[in-house]
Amino acid sequence: MDRAKAHGQGSFKVLEYEQICPDTLHEKYDLAVCNFSLLGKESVEHLFKVMPHLLNDNGCFIIQTLHPHTSCGDLPYLDGWREGSWEGFSDEFVDPAPWYFRTLESWCDLFVGSGLTLDKVEEPLNKKDAKPASLLMMGRVTR
Repeated sequence: MDRAKAHGQGSFKVLEYEQICPDTLHEKYDLAVCNFSLLGKESVEHLFKVMPHLLNDNGCFIIQTLHPHTSCGDLPYLDGWREGSWEGFSDEFVDPAPWYFRTLESWCDLFVGSGLTLDKVEEPLNKKDAKPASLLMMGRVTR
């Protein structure tokens, strides 16, 4: 958060998922971003449920997450809990947490089901193998 404050003015907060709601945040925001931080099932569903109430009219909610097609591995392409992995990271990363896998359809359903308009979906490609490196999605409040 200190780096964010050093690079611009604004309101910056770090909260647990459960703390993110209109009862604890008494203001509305133009933008909310989750960058590779949506790991759970119920916690993420909670976040999507409250997000439209926390954003200004025309406010944006942007997520970047693992791309379902490349993060599925050899397991079935179905929503569900998966074991974590720090493959590709340095040895400083230990004890990977489990995470909840979602299909592309499930991600879209979260946006639309929460009342957000899904404005944009991007699939940045890995330059080495031309496979999706991640999934970027932008939802907007339209009132």
